[in-house]
Amino acid sequence: MMVIPYGVKQSYEELFMKINPLDAAAASKNKSKDVHLPSIDVNFGSNRILSGASLTLAHGRRYGIIGRNGVGKSTLLRHIAMRDVPIPSHITILFVEQEIVGDETTALESVLQADVWRDILLREEASLNAKLTELEAENDEKRFDDARDEAQTRLAEVHARLAEMEAESGPARAAALLAGLGFSEADQSRPTKSFSGGWRMRLALARALFVKPALLLLDEPSNHIDLNALAWLEDYLQTWAGTLLVVNFTQFYSTKSERDRNLRKEYDTQMEYRKHLQAFIDRWRYNANRAAQAQSKIKILEKLPELTPPEADETETFKFPETEKISPPLLQLNEVTFGYTTDKVLLKGINIDVGLDSRMAIVGPNGAGKSTL
Repeated sequence: MMVIPYGVKQSYEELFMKINPLDAAAASKNKSKDVHLPSIDVNFGSNRILSGASLTLAHGRRYGIIGRNGVGKSTLLRHIAMRDVPIPSHITILFVEQEIVGDETTALESVLQADVWRDILLREEASLNAKLTELEAENDEKRFDDARDEAQTRLAEVHARLAEMEAESGPARAAALLAGLGFSEADQSRPTKSFSGGWRMRLALARALFVKPALLLLDEPSNHIDLNALAWLEDYLQTWAGTLLVVNFTQFYSTKSERDRNLRKEYDTQMEYRKHLQAFIDRWRYNANRAAQAQSKIKILEKLPELTPPEADETETFKFPETEKISPPLLQLNEVTFGYTTDKVLLKGINIDVGLDSRMAIVGPNGAGKSTL
């Protein structure tokens, strides 16, 4: 799970606290988590993507952003995630855009560390308890009483915050999320660097779901996880308490295609009806017996809305120079076996011949070795 900042590279914790400061979360009680921005501008470099646009998100609703490639869907999400548009500061935001960077941290620990507030408060709790233990060992009773009262007051506040965010059940919740996304108990103890890109994308999703932000932003999640994980995610999000904003490029094309078909059908039907009316008018307009009917048809024709056929998408035309054909095969693999470690072989006995006319698709679950191949 990563939000892309502009310019300076920051750690996940620094970026999380910059976007979701702890004091803002404390002030979020009894505040509306709806978003209503009457006029926003969004730029990508020197290009203006949105100008004077309005954005309204009712808390707890699910929203999809659809549109063709390059119109600025992901850019809008990044601007929201970085608060480059004025989202109220008490609304927590997380943007799942790409897989996490793998390291020695286990999958389970990675999910637990995603909730930076929980992590900071747990560290403060440990520090305060250590301080109280240290004070008890001193002989200065007055200093002990004053410092103890201060530490205990703060410790009570920390405990209240941790209880509010259900920190104690964190490991169980994290394990359940990972299990839902397909991580076995053994997988949860593996270092994150040992997972493929698809599995690290699942980790990014698990981390975001664990944090439970008020506003969750997903950028085409179906591009990065397999069908089993996607089915689980869809079921899980049915009961998501926060607001969900998802970019969906595939849905744009299915929706647009259906809409264009309906518009074309409506247009063709009206054109036939216009043709029928006009033929009646032309035939009977000057006939004394049918003139009234002809006038009635003229009025109907005049009241018909002007429909236009759906516009075709803009296309670009490219020309490439002719080249000499390459002798086959372009690529040949004979009994290829590969693994990153000797105890876990990903590919075994692969035989492939690729020619100029080959059209091939590689399908399989996350971690099967598709990208490796």
